[in-house]
Parts: sequence; structure tokens; C-alpha cells
Amino acid sequence: ASDSGNLKYVENQYLGGGGAMTLISNVEGTSSVGDVSINDCFSATYDNYFIIYTLSPDRDGNYINFRFLKDDDSTFDTGYNVVLFGYDESANLRTTINGSHSDFPLHQSDVKNDTTELFGTVIGYMYVYHPYTLNVGGSDLLRRARVVGQSHQIKSNGNIATYSYAGQIKQNSENVAGIRFRPNANYITHRRVRVFGLADS
Repeated sequence: ASDSGNLKYVENQYLGGGGAMTLISNVEGTSSVGDVSINDCFSATYDNYFIIYTLSPDRDGNYINFRFLKDDDSTFDTGYNVVLFGYDESANLRTTINGSHSDFPLHQSDVKNDTTELFGTVIGYMYVYHPYTLNVGGSDLLRRARVVGQSHQIKSNGNIATYSYAGQIKQNSENVAGIRFRPNANYITHRRVRVFGLADS
């Protein structure tokens, strides 16, 4: 806090409320992999999660998406409601809207085959709402795993495009236990993904 430019010390106990974040998983590397799977990171322990990611496809024309994972670590391969929109540095509107997609894109393709410079990298964050407790409370429409987030994509000319997105998986018969980031083709190289559980109080 400050008062006329003077800094003041404030103890944690006097700060406002808000749930603590607990690191559940930290995955990173630079070798080429087909996907980045984080199994069993969602559970009944937390209702909501916060994910930070940095991901690079390995060549031109690819983009990064994700699919949710079941308890047996297999993917949900359909039924993603996707609304993704954003702009590049030339103010071009870039959108992906789909009522029943096979996955959830984090950005659109515009990359360069030069992973040493991290072209094509997408960085961002997402909130995942009650993925593992689909059978608790509310109507059938409320009992779905939902996502809200934002991505920034480093484009092939070094500029960025930025996206906001929201969506859901349109099923509530199985709990969502994990998440798998994957390229639409080929490989992911540079990667770091951190998953946090958000305490209610």
C-alpha cells in the first residue's frame, strides 16, 4: 500500500480474502513430443483450476489445441463448444466458433519453422471450472466442465496475435480428470505447463 508516495507494510492476515493457489503439476521440456499430457491433475479436492502454458509447434502451419482427459487417461474426442476470437497487429479479426468441435484450439495457425526463436509459440492462461465434480449441484446444463482464457501467439514475423476464448465440453456423464495439449499435426517442442488448484477460501 502507499500514502503520498510512502510505502506501507501490510501483513497477509490483513489482506482481503481470496483462495490460495496450490501447484499441482509442472511439466516442461524442449524435445519433440506428440502431446503434453497432464493426467489426473483434476480431482474432487478443488472445484476450480488455473493453468499457465507456453507451447511451441515444430513447423509451419500448425496450431496448438487441447482435449480433456478421462479417469482412464483417454481423451474426450468430441463435443467441445468453442468461441475463440482475437486480433493481430494489423487489426485483422481472427475467429474460431464451433458448436461441436473435436478439440479446443488455443490460437490459429501462423508459425515459422524456427523453434530456436520460439516463432509459433503460444503463451497464455486458462481457468477450468469444476471439471471433476460434474455430478454435484445445479441443473444438467450447469454440470459441464467449462474454460475461460487468453492466449498470445508469436507470429512468423515476430509480432503477436492475441485471443480470448471460452467454451465447454458438452457432456456430464464422466468426470474430467486431466488435460492434453497437442498440435493439430506433427510435434510440440518447447513447453511449460503449470496447473494450480484454487482453494475456495
